[in-house]
Amino acid sequence: MLIARKLVSPRLSPVSDVPDSLCPRCDALLMLRKGALPSIDSCGFESYSLECSACGAELAGIVDPCDDALLLTELTP
Repeated sequence: MLIARKLVSPRLSPVSDVPDSLCPRCDALLMLRKGALPSIDSCGFESYSLECSACGAELAGIVDPCDDALLLTELTP
């Protein structure tokens, strides 16, 4: 007898959006869409790693819990 099971996996669809940010290197507009399972760092902040599609800068940042702003820094100048 076969039993069908529904597999549960993390959803990648947007749950909520953060305000748009600018790349610290080239000022390109970055639009981040938060997923269902955010990455939480050791300090309790939502943390993200991304690459700017305009200039290729490797970026890391956190979401400010007060206003949901994405605070970014460039990892490699």
